[in-house]
Amino acid sequence: MSKKFLAFLGFIVLLSFARPIVMPGKSPYLFLLWNLFLAALPYFFVLLKNRISNSGIYQWFLIGLWLLFLPNAPYIITDLVHLDHSMGFDWYDTVLILSAGIAGIKFAFDSLDLMLKDFKQRIPFIPTWAWNFIFLSLSAYGIYLGRYLRFNSWDILTQPLGLLRSCAELFLHPFQHQQEWSMIVIFAAFLLLLRQIWPKEILEKTED
Repeated sequence: MSKKFLAFLGFIVLLSFARPIVMPGKSPYLFLLWNLFLAALPYFFVLLKNRISNSGIYQWFLIGLWLLFLPNAPYIITDLVHLDHSMGFDWYDTVLILSAGIAGIKFAFDSLDLMLKDFKQRIPFIPTWAWNFIFLSLSAYGIYLGRYLRFNSWDILTQPLGLLRSCAELFLHPFQHQQEWSMIVIFAAFLLLLRQIWPKEILEKTED
């Protein structure tokens, strides 16, 4: 993690706590900082995985945690839903939430770069673009589960049956959920296209 990115994260934290000063009557956006913490977890799960042995159950456990929490990183961009333009352009919260969203996207793509570097060694016959498609599509699906159905990553342990039923409903009756599938497909396309123009800092070369 570069010093420039750490400075950018500090800027977001400062904006959150300065919100009541700059925008009297409003409270700090602490939920945004919590979401930013969740967005950082996939990145740190990959770093932790790379520090332990290349084999064993702990590696796969951390890969599972990475995949489970990966949607939390790009999810922050959907916090733009909290913008309130009823009194005019909410410039402060727009900058704050958009900054957090950009940081979340960076956490997502940086952790994905690190993971793909490992996957290219483990399973070299699967091209990078295929992994990008799989993981970012799953992230878009996770964003839907979080934003619309209000599930969290840990609900796989606390509400496994409810989560399973919600997932099954979407696949068993796709034509009854066209709006939901539209959101998932468009958000997946957004992440995939953004991925193509995002600077690659960890992988020197990716497959087209």
